[in-house]
Amino acid sequence: MKHLITLMAVFLLMGCQTNNNTPKDITSPAPVANVEKKEDKPVIEAVLINKPLYCGPSEQILMGILNNTKEQPILMWNDETHGHKVMVFVDKEAQTTTVLEWPNPQLVCFLSTGVGASTHGMSEKKKESGLGISNKRVLTLH
Repeated sequence: MKHLITLMAVFLLMGCQTNNNTPKDITSPAPVANVEKKEDKPVIEAVLINKPLYCGPSEQILMGILNNTKEQPILMWNDETHGHKVMVFVDKEAQTTTVLEWPNPQLVCFLSTGVGASTHGMSEKKKESGLGISNKRVLTLH
């Protein structure tokens, strides 16, 4: 047993190279060439915040919004980071909004709800022809 411990200690010391001996062939005696500095731009520090979300069955929440409010879907996209569907609902008269995200087709989460919404820059003209958003189509997310 003594020999085993001694042998393990020797292997441990041989494998542990914590000394400051750097081989001479990988150090450069010449100074690093001066590199032109790029224009200093301000660095924006981002902060990750964990926000609790209310989530529930997709069909029930969608039907609740469509049946109990005058909010209508105006925007829909796929999240670039996770690929989740995101949808914005707006009631222009009451100036209320709801933003939903689908982590999966059966589950929807409220990202935000709000009041005092304004639609600056969005056209108020109604098209005479075109495709409208169907409630039945909204319920089937693929």
